[in-house]
Amino acid sequence: MKLVILIWATLLGAHAEDSCVYKDIREYKKKLFSSNPVLDQVKLQKDATNSFVDKAKQRPNPALEFEYTRGDDFGLDTNNYDLKLLHVIEMGGKRSARMEQALARAKLESNQYDLYGSRKGLENLLKYQRGAQLEVLVKAMQEAIETFRSIIKKLESRKRLNPEEKVSLSTLKLALNDYTARLNDFKNEQDVLAGEVAFMGECKKLKFNYTPIKYPNIGVLELSEKQGMAAIEENKVEVARKLLKQEKSLAYPDLMVGPIVGYETKGADEFVSAGIGITFNAPFLNTNYGGKLQASKNLLAQQKTAKNNISLLKRKLNNQLKVYHQSLKTYQAMPSLSKIAKFHNEAEQLFRRGVVSIPMIIESHRQYVDYMDSRFETENDILNALMEIYIITGKKKLIEKLFN
Repeated sequence: MKLVILIWATLLGAHAEDSCVYKDIREYKKKLFSSNPVLDQVKLQKDATNSFVDKAKQRPNPALEFEYTRGDDFGLDTNNYDLKLLHVIEMGGKRSARMEQALARAKLESNQYDLYGSRKGLENLLKYQRGAQLEVLVKAMQEAIETFRSIIKKLESRKRLNPEEKVSLSTLKLALNDYTARLNDFKNEQDVLAGEVAFMGECKKLKFNYTPIKYPNIGVLELSEKQGMAAIEENKVEVARKLLKQEKSLAYPDLMVGPIVGYETKGADEFVSAGIGITFNAPFLNTNYGGKLQASKNLLAQQKTAKNNISLLKRKLNNQLKVYHQSLKTYQAMPSLSKIAKFHNEAEQLFRRGVVSIPMIIESHRQYVDYMDSRFETENDILNALMEIYIITGKKKLIEKLFN
């Protein structure tokens, strides 16, 4: 019975993966931001960071010492037994410093994993959109190739061609070969993207469907040191600061305190003794000066690095905002794909009626494909700039409204 259930569950899982279909980028986004292999990986990695604090909380185990000596005291056998149980008392706030350093490190790595997961998710959204763009370009290329082949077939079926028709035939063949090569490039690029997008969408096969997107207008954005990449730079400084505190705590020796029990026999006599033992390393040779110096210099270096990186992030944010606004302005001024398709279809009808010459129909197809490629390139500039702005600032509202 268990075997039947296992086989049935396996078949259902395989069917679910095979039948996974996203009608557009909106559905793909919902899936991507709710569950994907990288997101699952990030969750496990973030859970692992919690162990930093658990490890730092651990106290040293007590030391158990036992000594036995045997001797002779003027003909009498002597036996000495000493048992010590020494508890380690960490001085100088070592445990609290260790825990604070672990907390700072856990926060840093958790934020880094979140940033990594966000970037991977956004990159795959862009890859889906690029794959959908290529779907449009592939269809346009196939239409042009079909048209060129039809015209070539007609011209080659004629017994005689005038000089203009001969040039047109040669031009058409060159255009056909060029479009066939470009079609191959588009298909290869789409196949590569399909594999990556299907992996993140947990599908074996994925069909792209292009959907026009209304991109948001972004106003003035200030870089906050509590979000995004700037927050990570501050986290790194905090880790370095806590490490310095930890190195300072190591300047104090630990105490080992505990009871001592002794038992001695001398001939027929027995003696029992008890007391307390205190052990510590005398700080005569060093007080961890080297460790404190290294941590102090590391903190200064990290503070300078963070200051430089945050300054660079501010410049990068301004540049990306400029790219976004310029590209969006250009994109909004460009005719939509539906309008261009309408113009193109009108040109096709005129050609079929014999009103438009062969060179003009070649140029019409070239302009049609090149325009769409240029429009998509502008759209990708918008998407890439938006992704970088989100990664830098960490403002989720920029992405939450996108593809909705």
